[in-house]
This record gives sequence, structure tokens and C-alpha cells, in this order.
Amino acid sequence: MQNPMMNAFVSLTNASLNSAKELIALNGKLMTSALERQIEAANWMVAASEAQLNAAKDVKDPAEFMQKQTQVLEASAKEMTAMAEANTKAMADAGEAYKAWMQSSSTAVETVVKGAAEEAKRAA
Repeated sequence: MQNPMMNAFVSLTNASLNSAKELIALNGKLMTSALERQIEAANWMVAASEAQLNAAKDVKDPAEFMQKQTQVLEASAKEMTAMAEANTKAMADAGEAYKAWMQSSSTAVETVVKGAAEEAKRAA
């Protein structure tokens, strides 16, 4: 009886370690993706600020100033909307990836536990 229990413990430990390794890889991939989006947003903010300053440069007429600033802000709104949509999709994809990982990990543990139960029945 002790041998089947130890085998089950070793199998469960291995399944848990494999699951943890998969989670680490998944987290690394998602953190890399999030960091890339943050860098993209920061670069966009710098470019948008420069565009806003350039639109104001050498303008003497208030109406022209307002027109150019409106154009810059409209372009900025479109870009921010696109980034927000991309971030929303990335978060949904991350949720699905975690869900798949959880399902896979649960299945692996379930398989080990069922195997251990069957082995214990045979040994009894």
C-alpha cells in the first residue's frame, strides 16, 4: 500500500511542478505583451505631445490654433480608442489563456488522483 501512495505522491508532485512551469511561461508571455503595450503607449504619448506643440507653433490666429488643436485631438482620440480596444482584447485573450491553463492543470491532477485511487483499490 505504501508504494502506490508514494507513486501517487510523486506523480502528483510532478504534475504540480509541470503546471507551475506552464504558469510561469504563461505569466512571462503575458507580462512581455503588457510591457510592449505600455511602451507603445508611452511612445505614442511623446509623439502626440510633439504633434500638439507643432500644431501650436507659429500660429497667430486663434481660429487656426483651435482648428489645428482639434485635428490633433481627434487623431489622438482615434489612437487612444484603438489602444484601448487592443488592451481589452489582450486582457480577454489572457483570461482565455489562464482558463485553458487551469483546465489543463485540473485535468492532469484529476488523472493522477484517479490513477492513484485505482492503484489503491488493486492493492487493497
